Amino acid sequence: MVTGSPADVDVADLIDNVEEQLVRTVDRLRSVTLVRLGHPEANGLTPADRAHRLSSQLVSITYRIRARGALDAAGDAVPRLPRLADHAAGDQLRVVGGELLAAVRDGADLRAEPRTELQADVTCIARQLLELRQSI
Repeated sequence: MVTGSPADVDVADLIDNVEEQLVRTVDRLRSVTLVRLGHPEANGLTPADRAHRLSSQLVSITYRIRARGALDAAGDAVPRLPRLADHAAGDQLRVVGGELLAAVRDGADLRAEPRTELQADVTCIARQLLELRQSI
């Protein structure tokens, strides 16, 4: 796992870390029983709820990355991610996570401004993926 401040970490390492955490978390979500995915935790959220929240966050970040270069997207609202059935939580996370990774690789130069913001987002996503997986 990548540690340190976002400014001190190699961009490729950040992306690789997110991809690794994404794959491992999706695999865990896919292997958990439906009972466990739907069982509320102490905070009242189920693992499927938490996966959906994280997926929604990934959609927002992806939209921000892709909209950075698109003039027509400047005033558009971030698309709302539907809440799918619990058994689809891992698949939904995989799809939106893949979109985020593609956006970062294709259109975002993490070496340019606003480098710190995007690196912080990517680092935070890796941490949240790890925390979600460990809590299941």
